[in-house]
Amino acid sequence: MISDILEKEAELPSLEILRQVQKAGYSGGKTALYALVASVRPMQLATRRNEAFEWMRAVQQNAVPRSTLEKELGHVIELDKLLKGIRSGPSPQRKKAMAVLSLERGIKCSLVRSFLISLKGQHAVTGNDIGTDPRSRSSPRE
Repeated sequence: MISDILEKEAELPSLEILRQVQKAGYSGGKTALYALVASVRPMQLATRRNEAFEWMRAVQQNAVPRSTLEKELGHVIELDKLLKGIRSGPSPQRKKAMAVLSLERGIKCSLVRSFLISLKGQHAVTGNDIGTDPRSRSSPRE
């Protein structure tokens, strides 16, 4: 049950999880439950991070066909331009294009930043490179 709760709301406080499982009949102590939540939560966050990184890496390496991206993301304005930016554009354009596609897929900005920072040979990403939502910018920074 805890895994199900965390799958729906990964950031839900442990106290709220305790309340929900108590409503469902849990009568054990809160310390044991908090320890269980703490052991399950990192696995789920790590799994989500790995999945996001794998997807971003596959897009960057041209391993995801355009047709698959269209099915996954629906209509994305200037998809071809974004893909070209990710695969061969200058570093700032690559970062913005990856952030836009990732956000369209529902990947959080923090994971996009972590991925971009992990890329070798590129400078660290700052808040100005990605911001909170790069889709709001009119054109990639060069």
